[in-house]
Amino acid sequence: MTSPDHPDRSSTAGTHPVAAIVLLGARKDLVEARALCARLGYREIEAYTESPYADHWFEKKPT
Repeated sequence: MTSPDHPDRSSTAGTHPVAAIVLLGARKDLVEARALCARLGYREIEAYTESPYADHWFEKKPT
């Protein structure tokens, strides 16, 4: 379905690569969350914020 506000983009799908890095933070007591991040392919990185609610930071780059 198309409209002036939502044109049909199926003809251009896949022609414009999108790159995004997902960044996450987790508290040290959230062991299960940190394990999930690792299992899903996130890698631990240096802190990117000074949030009092995060002790571990992760990123995942597109594949």
